[in-house]
Amino acid sequence: MALMGVGKKWEGRMANTPNQLEDEVTMIDLARAQRIKDAIINHSTYERVEYITGINITTLKRIASGKRDAYAGELESIAEATQTSAVYLMFGEEKDMLKKGKLKFDGRKNKVAEAAMFCFYNIRTLQDDEIIVIAKLIAGLQAMNVSQRFFMKDLEQLAAKRKELDARKNSEQEED
Repeated sequence: MALMGVGKKWEGRMANTPNQLEDEVTMIDLARAQRIKDAIINHSTYERVEYITGINITTLKRIASGKRDAYAGELESIAEATQTSAVYLMFGEEKDMLKKGKLKFDGRKNKVAEAAMFCFYNIRTLQDDEIIVIAKLIAGLQAMNVSQRFFMKDLEQLAAKRKELDARKNSEQEED
């Protein structure tokens, strides 16, 4: 049995693994890395971004080269330090999407859509228990909104009855 690499030149790549250039997900990540790199270079320097964000310069360079993906907090910090939209760094083409009206989420635009897209993408970086906490938080907010709608409906009905009673009282006083 021949040992791997013995007698042959080892190419530095494992067999039966996808090539980075062929892997669609990796290509998306490389495009994101390029946007992050461009934002850092065009608006600042690695040293300045490190100082502002507290992210180690080595980590910044690994993120910008596509060797490591940025966590949500890191992406937000880099966006703030470079005065670039986090949504643009994450997805690209934000300006075109806004112009064409494609950046929508349930009929809402801009900030709400950005926040929703950011959540959708970055939930993959969370641990299982953190995702469960977020799900419970969302369920609680939904329940609160439903309760608030029912409360407002009841309040409107009470206000209408009060108005009707006041109108009757005024008409009775006018008759006397």
